[in-house]
Amino acid sequence: MAPLDGLGVTAVFTTDAHFEFGAGGATFEDGARLRYNLAPPLFSKRDPQTGHLLKREFGPWVGKVFPLLARGKRLRGTVLDPFGYTAERRMERSLIDEYEVRMRSIAAELTPANHKVAVEAASLPAQIRGYGHVKEASVAQVRTLEANVMERFRKAGAAPGRDGKDERVALTA
Repeated sequence: MAPLDGLGVTAVFTTDAHFEFGAGGATFEDGARLRYNLAPPLFSKRDPQTGHLLKREFGPWVGKVFPLLARGKRLRGTVLDPFGYTAERRMERSLIDEYEVRMRSIAAELTPANHKVAVEAASLPAQIRGYGHVKEASVAQVRTLEANVMERFRKAGAAPGRDGKDERVALTA
């Protein structure tokens, strides 16, 4: 499991199809100039009032850096990962660890009665979107939902089966 990060997104920008210009491509009109609005975490200033990273406009030259960054995906999770020490990356790793613990807990208590809520709980991370302050807000929203979903999971699993027997499902890895 790995979050989609800037290194992964740059891979999208390294495909020829993304940069089709003129009559041969439907993406841009003739004479279009490509500009990128980015907030690189290691180089961006913060808004003094919100604390959010401020985006800056970069010219077409930055597109030439994307293939290098895309190859940097191999560094992800190693001591050489240039973004691995940011607060956002540490949060992402923590979210993955929390998810794995939650899924093991759910698997141990899974019953036919709470299966639907278990699927809902398993899909919560798909609602986490964006980068920086957008991701932080998204995580806060998902944490609120998670508390509600886990409470419903516990309540649904607390009810015994129709015949009063334990209906937990044994899962094997």
